Amino acid sequence: MGATPSIRAQQELNEKSPVDSARHALTAYESPAIPFTAFAFPVQAVLYPLPVRPATFTVQIDQDFHGWLLEQVSALRDQRISSLDLEHLAEELEAMAKSDERALASQLRRLLEDLLKWQFLPSRRGASWERTATDARDQIRDLMDESPSLEKKLPTILQKVYPRARRDTLAVAKRIAKVELLGVSETFPWPFEMFMQEDFWPSEPPAPPKH
Repeated sequence: MGATPSIRAQQELNEKSPVDSARHALTAYESPAIPFTAFAFPVQAVLYPLPVRPATFTVQIDQDFHGWLLEQVSALRDQRISSLDLEHLAEELEAMAKSDERALASQLRRLLEDLLKWQFLPSRRGASWERTATDARDQIRDLMDESPSLEKKLPTILQKVYPRARRDTLAVAKRIAKVELLGVSETFPWPFEMFMQEDFWPSEPPAPPKH
């Protein structure tokens, strides 16, 4: 016995190209011999592929940065992908991440310098150093609360900023206090959790032994 009409038609259809098969499917839609549900491919997608739309953002980033930001925010909220300036958006997001790292490094350097001056220049201690150290701690906490992933960057940032804080402390001592500081550690002296405590103020280092 030969194949039934519907099976034979399906076999012939499978041997055709996708476009021919799609055309055949459209003409056979109302044919009882070939149920339309037998075709498992999107006919319309084969015959009429969707065109790739070019980007349609109207404000250029180098002409009006604020206007560009507002347009991109609107496109994101409305999910208008073709209106997104994807290349510049990626660059700006990466720049934002680096900006947070620079802000954290700046506040850490500021705090460490105040703590070193507090430790090695006791005669110059005053309320101004306390205020700036407290403000730096607040800024550091805010940055890390908003971006917890910055914690992973701490070892690298501290390794970078401590030598600079030490250098600036030595310069201040020489220029203002007219002293050459000795005993300022060249390696990072305190754990992060320790110097971030509000009541942490390093004590004056012991006096060098007399000869």
